[in-house]
Amino acid sequence: MTAPGLVAALLAADPTQPGQEWTIHVPERLVAVLATMPVPARAGVRVAAAAVDGYALAPTGRTLATLTPREREYVVTCLAGHRRLAPLLELLKVPVLLAAGTERMFHQPPSTPPIAPPDPPLNCVPAEEWPTRSTASTDTAAPPPPSAGPRCFCPPAALLAAPPS
Repeated sequence: MTAPGLVAALLAADPTQPGQEWTIHVPERLVAVLATMPVPARAGVRVAAAAVDGYALAPTGRTLATLTPREREYVVTCLAGHRRLAPLLELLKVPVLLAAGTERMFHQPPSTPPIAPPDPPLNCVPAEEWPTRSTASTDTAAPPPPSAGPRCFCPPAALLAAPPS
């Protein structure tokens, strides 16, 4: 399997470009990802990668690793355009993207997630104030406005008390 050519074709990344230097290490990470897979799956990915390399070799006379980025894009576009060959390409994307995502995490740690807005105040109704029986009808009034806050069921104070010992 030519991991560098496959990775370069599927990621469409150029390690010589600023911010994409980490992509040069993805082929080694792909080999590590494949090593964790069961033997039949690993063999299937390797055969599929060899088939893609052969697909590139037929029209260009060169493997994916030796093609220019534009030529690799052409090969991948042609492959994706075939109804029966497109699933092969999709199959190969999974381990390549797993390897690329892992490698990128090592080089570019994820940013801090945004802080969620505070929860709105709850509008609780004690259980004693609820009717003993309620029914639903299809001609009910409009729901309360969002400014009223969510409604919840508050258990009676007796249920919240500490259990007898």
